[in-house]
Amino acid sequence: MLLPSEKEKYGDRCPVGYKKLDLLGKGGIALVWLATVKDAKKRGLPDELEGHRVALKQFPKVRGIPIDNSAKIEIETCNVLFPLSVKDGFEGDNDDEFERTYAIDPELHPGIKSIARLID
Repeated sequence: MLLPSEKEKYGDRCPVGYKKLDLLGKGGIALVWLATVKDAKKRGLPDELEGHRVALKQFPKVRGIPIDNSAKIEIETCNVLFPLSVKDGFEGDNDDEFERTYAIDPELHPGIKSIARLID
């Protein structure tokens, strides 16, 4: 449950295509929610993610204040481990023509499958 001050800081936002189910945790810079993918196509996600449970990280929405440095590091780390690649048969002209891939071969390094990754 969110405290009144947290409700004011984070609001009741949820990205289109997801449904919040429960609050998993509160950290120093963000909230983490259990959610489901409810409309994968709207997010440009693969159909097989429809209905999957995911963790959503919600950062405070404060105008004029830059994102916390630890959040930047976390995002950049995920971008390195799971880079965007152009989908087969596409040119990469539109956002929905990209997908997240593994930076290393998951057959050789199966542990990468256990790391939380950016899907959106």
